[in-house]
Amino acid sequence: YSKENTSVKFLTKFTKKVINKLINIKKIQIESDQKEAKKSFSNSKLSYFKYHFFKLKTTFKKKSLYKKYKELACFPDNGQSDYVLCALQYQPEKSTCPLGGKFNDQRLMIQSLRQNLSDDVIIYVKEHPSQFIYDHARYGEYFRDEAYYESITSIPNVKLLDMRTDIFDMIDDSLFVASVTGTICWEAVNRQKEALCFGYSWMLGCEGIFEIKEEIDIKRAIHRIVNKRKSIELVYVYLFAKTIYDLGFSVAVGGIRNLKHKNISPNENALLLQKAMHWLMD
Repeated sequence: YSKENTSVKFLTKFTKKVINKLINIKKIQIESDQKEAKKSFSNSKLSYFKYHFFKLKTTFKKKSLYKKYKELACFPDNGQSDYVLCALQYQPEKSTCPLGGKFNDQRLMIQSLRQNLSDDVIIYVKEHPSQFIYDHARYGEYFRDEAYYESITSIPNVKLLDMRTDIFDMIDDSLFVASVTGTICWEAVNRQKEALCFGYSWMLGCEGIFEIKEEIDIKRAIHRIVNKRKSIELVYVYLFAKTIYDLGFSVAVGGIRNLKHKNISPNENALLLQKAMHWLMD
């Protein structure tokens, strides 16, 4: 009798909770940094229903975009042709806006490369994997559509690269790597492969990385790569990395998870950030 009575109480309590949730679903407010249409940021407070509606909408759109990408993408041709590996950045992020400058539209990078390379050199373009993740990487569906990928493949001898391709093998066999401030440039020079870095990045000045701001920079970089007399000296790459590390501040950026990773309190982190800002402004 006791067990039966407990079960009845549990089911009754659970049922009441579900019913109450359904009745008040429109009133529930959640913490969100998303701006609502025709509202200021401070007044944008998504309801529980709207939050899940937009999340579902995002999920379907990203799945649709990935399906289109897979239809257009291909695997490399087993090293039969010379190629350049071009990696796209996830958007929206500061890595492209503002750091990418005019190359915020990454298709401009691809078009510029095409104009400065021999017609027989293939440009393989690989999308950033986070662009299709819908459970934690948000807003990416605003910066891509089917026409975006179609416009890339419409450029002569430019191909989208299948997402399952081994990126390190592609780096090793490429003529060089290109990206708008992408980490792939750093990965490339550590594998002794030159990289064209479009926009503004912490990597600029490192051995093997070419800073690209204008068309003339592309011409000069390709000329130097094609006519190079020696490979990248890794000792200079390591020295660059050590200098960056020594000049850095061990602070957490991005929330409570990063604070735990650094094993510091919010107050300690705030003092470190203050110290870093003073150092930058001196």
